[in-house]
Order: sequence, then structure tokens, then C-alpha cells
Amino acid sequence: MIGGKYDFIDKSGKEVIELQYQMASAFEENLAAVKIGDKYGVINKAGKMIVSAKYDDIRSFSNGYAIILDNDKYGIINQNGKEIVSPKYDMLDSFNEGIAMYRKGGKLGYIDPKGNEIINTEHAKLILASK
Repeated sequence: MIGGKYDFIDKSGKEVIELQYQMASAFEENLAAVKIGDKYGVINKAGKMIVSAKYDDIRSFSNGYAIILDNDKYGIINQNGKEIVSPKYDMLDSFNEGIAMYRKGGKLGYIDPKGNEIINTEHAKLILASK
């Protein structure tokens, strides 16, 4: 970070993506979230913008997906930047064993990577047992 902006360097210290971002995450699955102005987008290791800077936040990619935040609602994008789940959840965890826990309107549940709500409950707490 120089002057409040982030760039990317290689192992030798050579700049590979120029100084231009207000914030930048580490590369995960060859993609990094970057902040331009007050919005977040995603770049690849060549510096190409994969997702335009339009979200309030983007978490790191994991298992091919990243959680996005837009207007206080959470959703999911894939590595191509396609919204798999539009921002509609009050809370959304990362995928673990192929499902992610959500909270929407006081209800908890789980969704699969396609955005299907596979478990939906009014219980205050959900615990998923591993196989």
C-alpha cells in the first residue's frame, strides 16, 4: 500500500498490477476482491476486471463462490462473476460441504450452490451434523 492505494507484486517484488485500489484482498482461487471508490469488484491475476466494482463488499472466493453484499443483503457470485443468488439474505455464511447457512426474515436455513433453499426453519439455531 502506498498513499492509501494497493497494488500487487510478484515474489521478486516487481509490480504486476499497478497501484490503483483503495483495498485489495489476497488472491484466492486466482481471483481477488478490489475496492474502487466505495464499491468492490473482482480481478484475476492478470489484472483483468472479472466483476465490475458494484458491490458494497465481496468476500474471498472459496470452492468457486464468493459472498457479495449489496444494500445490506447478501448473495453469491461464481468465479465468472455471475450472480448465482441475488442479494436477498440478511446473513449468509460461506459454503461448507456443499451448503451455506442463511438468515432471511428471522428464519434460518441452508442453500446449495445453485441457490436452492434446501433446509428452511424458524428455529433460532441450526446445527448440521457431519457425516
